[in-house]
Amino acid sequence: MTDGEKVERVAEIFRVHGTTIRDIVKRHVYREIDVDDVCQEIFLSMVHSPPSRETSLLAYFDTVAKNHVRDSHRRANTRRRVMGLHANSTTNGAVSGSSEDHADRKEQIDKVKMLIQSALPPYIARVVVERYAHQRSVPEIASILKIKKTSVSRYCSIGLRRLRRLMTTDEDTA
Repeated sequence: MTDGEKVERVAEIFRVHGTTIRDIVKRHVYREIDVDDVCQEIFLSMVHSPPSRETSLLAYFDTVAKNHVRDSHRRANTRRRVMGLHANSTTNGAVSGSSEDHADRKEQIDKVKMLIQSALPPYIARVVVERYAHQRSVPEIASILKIKKTSVSRYCSIGLRRLRRLMTTDEDTA
């Protein structure tokens, strides 16, 4: 199927089910202003990876809307966390620039990377490092590693779950 045919097929689905899609999206977003953005994301994801003919479109729309909203919240939380870390590393608005602080931070990052690489399979470790150490987006990582965006999300979830479990086990034994 050519790209033009994919776009036409998805456009037809949106012509027929547009109101239903918007209603499903409204159930999952917190702000009315985000409805159009999520609908556009659904359209683009359907063009990139159209649902099969036997797929229940309502279930597909619901799943895509939920996943998009979850990813948006994760990105926002990560951004807030990074901004919080940056705010903690500043003193009166100036970035703490001592080489000792920089060396300590780099050492901490290296320790976490080593923990990730020793505790996780290589393909999951690479995704987690790219996502959180290098602050790359899911589509960027998918493009770099030549894997699906859903695989990137799944590997991140698996990796973080395993790291959390490992960290809570280490805290319990300490």
